[in-house]
Amino acid sequence: MENIIKLWKDNNITQGEFDFMCGGDSMGDTTLQFYSSNKEGVPTEVADELEEYFEDEVYNNVNFYECSDGHYMGEAGIVTIELDEETNTFSYSKSAQAEWSESLGSEIEIELTDEEVEFVKNYIANINGGEGDFTNINYSKDFIMTDKDEEIQKGIIEKIDSAVYDFEPDWNGEPQDWYNFENGEEMLRGNSLIIDLTNYEYIYTDSEN
Repeated sequence: MENIIKLWKDNNITQGEFDFMCGGDSMGDTTLQFYSSNKEGVPTEVADELEEYFEDEVYNNVNFYECSDGHYMGEAGIVTIELDEETNTFSYSKSAQAEWSESLGSEIEIELTDEEVEFVKNYIANINGGEGDFTNINYSKDFIMTDKDEEIQKGIIEKIDSAVYDFEPDWNGEPQDWYNFENGEEMLRGNSLIIDLTNYEYIYTDSEN
């Protein structure tokens, strides 16, 4: 450590910055940069020696939270390294943002024709789907589907697909493309099909040190 402090002082280094991004149960790419008050900057061989030392010391002095659980996604930021010349010790200060995946639940009503309402009442047990998936219809009983029935079902699916794709919840953060949906406990309300739609967004908060 004495040699590192000497290198730091001899090269008039003001601070080091450890850029990081972690999540998905692993540490992502990291970079270490050092800044000097000298106009010519930090010599490469000095920077390499400092990097070799601080790559371990950062992890010994700073907590990182890379374990994701589907709700907490990870964190990204900078660890600033500075030398306290009075005590000849290095300090490590983390400034980071944590990323969270939050869900937004909404109930939407889809207006159906009388024929479509009767089809839902007579044949449909439940409906579900999501972004990138087909709208899935589960039937309440066995029946022979006629061409007319297929046409009615196609109309219902098109209305569902359009309604859930175009719906915009009251976002609080950064929208995600992913969503999923299913019919509500009350499938029909008058001539309206009730769909419970879940959208997802990223929320960013100050990360713990």
